Formats: sequence, C-alpha cells, structure tokens
Amino acid sequence: MLVLFNSLLPHGEMLSGGAQIVLETIKNEYPLTVSLPSRGGWLVMKHLKGAKYLFTKTPFNGGNRVTVFLNWVVMAIRGCRFNVNEDIVTSGDFFCDVIPGVFLKGKNKLTIYTFHIITRKRIVPYLMQQLSILLMRKADKVVVLNTVIKDYLINKGILANRIFVQEVEVDEEAIKKVPNQTKIYEACFMGRLSPSKGIFILPEIWQGMKGKLLVIGGGGFASDVQKLKKLCNENIVFVGHKDGEEKYRLMKQAKIFIHPSYEEGLSLTIKEALACDLPVVAWESPIYKEIYGDRLFTAPVGDIGKFRQKIKEALCGH
Repeated sequence: MLVLFNSLLPHGEMLSGGAQIVLETIKNEYPLTVSLPSRGGWLVMKHLKGAKYLFTKTPFNGGNRVTVFLNWVVMAIRGCRFNVNEDIVTSGDFFCDVIPGVFLKGKNKLTIYTFHIITRKRIVPYLMQQLSILLMRKADKVVVLNTVIKDYLINKGILANRIFVQEVEVDEEAIKKVPNQTKIYEACFMGRLSPSKGIFILPEIWQGMKGKLLVIGGGGFASDVQKLKKLCNENIVFVGHKDGEEKYRLMKQAKIFIHPSYEEGLSLTIKEALACDLPVVAWESPIYKEIYGDRLFTAPVGDIGKFRQKIKEALCGH
C-alpha cells in the first residue's frame, strides 16, 4: 500500500489530527510505502518503523504561506513520478496528495480521507479543496468522520456507496493513567496555532476573565504565532506542543477546555478533553451535535459574548 503524506508542513513540529487518524488506521498494515516531504517527514517516520519511504525534496525554504504552497505544488508534481503497482491511500484531501493519488491510481484502489470542509472565507484553500473534491470522483473509497461531510460530498456528485464514515476514539486508558492534577489554570486551549482554529479571538475571549488560560500547541506559521503572542497578556500562557502523558497532565491542570475552531470534522482534542473530564466550550456545529450530543457548551459561531458566557457557565461547576 502506498500512503501519501505529501501535505505535511515542512516547518511543522506536530501532526494534524487527520494525519494521526490515518496513522492509527494504517500502522498495522504491511508492507507500506510512504511518500513524504524531505523536511518534516520524521513526524510520520517515528510512528511507522517498518515502512519503505519515498522522499520528495521540498526546494523552497521558509515557513510562510507562499513557500509552503510552492512546496505543495512541487509535491503534487513530483508525487506523480513514482512507479507503483499497489493500492493508494491519501492522508487528507490536500491537492498535493489527491492529484498524485488519482494520477497513479491505474487499476489499483484509491482511498481518500477528508476531514473537514474549508469555509469560503479562506478562498485559496477553499478553491483547492473544491478541486480535490472534483477529483474524488475517481476514488474507490472516500473516508469521512461524520454524516454531515458525507451529505456534503454526495451533493457534490460523489457516489454515496463510496463514502464511509469512520469512528475514531482516543486512548482513554492512557489518559486515565495520568492522575488528577491541582487546578492551576481556569481554561485550556489545545491545537495547531493557525487562524482556522480561532487563535486570534483567544485574547478577546479571555479579556477580563479571571485566572490564566493555558495554550498547548504549535505547528502554525511563525508570523501567525508572533502576531498571536503580541495580542496576549500575561494571563495567557504558552507551553508549545506537547504529547502523551505531559499533554494530559497539563490538560488536567485546567478547569475547562475551550475550542473556538471554525473548521472541524471531529476534533480529537475535544475527545481528549472530555476523556480528561473537562467541560468543553465550542462553537455550535451540526457535526458536534451529531458526535457529542448535548455534552458541550456551545455558542453561535462568531458570538464572542455568548462564548464568554458559556465559559462562565462551564466554570460554575468548579
């Protein structure tokens, strides 16, 4: 099986939730051939010890949006050069994974994962995803995380019998092994530090709130991270990307979890927060309603006043 991880951010220090889901799904498959960028590939390699790797050089240095996009274009073109005769799986619906997947398909089976729908507000990523959705019609199997995205893709012309909803769970046993902690922080945010995760409204959400907000995460563009930190005061504490026991220990030091992300298909971080027994505050979403029912405190998308009100309601239990 050939697995395409061409969309890894070459400057990144963490895997996306979608990439983690694909890794967990395929890691027991053998033999595996994995396509990776020449930078950032270690993020996957440490999880797939027995795989064969095909590295594609990413020629443009720097961690800004232009260089990353150009590297993705290179990955899309060079990814088509492999001589393969095996089934193909993409790690997401980025064009640099989908284009080589469709090009190399031949008589082999092609599986494409898609995790969330990009909003029109991010016009270039939105258009690139729409291109990928058009190409998905060539796939034998499209894997999604909820029926909301399934219905969206059906409306885009993808056959319903080719779309499969995959259930995803977190390692609750590993979380339970971390004992309860003294509550140091009023709230915790965790995720990639990018605008689609709602990072730039974190300072406004936390303005005037008592106590500290813990921010766990990395992997964003340096310019976005610098801009975010300039907007924050000393009540917002950044600790960078964390994994495993250390991550869960930090999460359990917070009273609640806040998740103002605008684009989600499931949110592994919400699942982890709930497993840590943290009340979760997020935007209203039919996806969350389907997966979590009434377990979340939710506010209308973009209504920061209501979001802050829900934070106070969630904190009332503490």
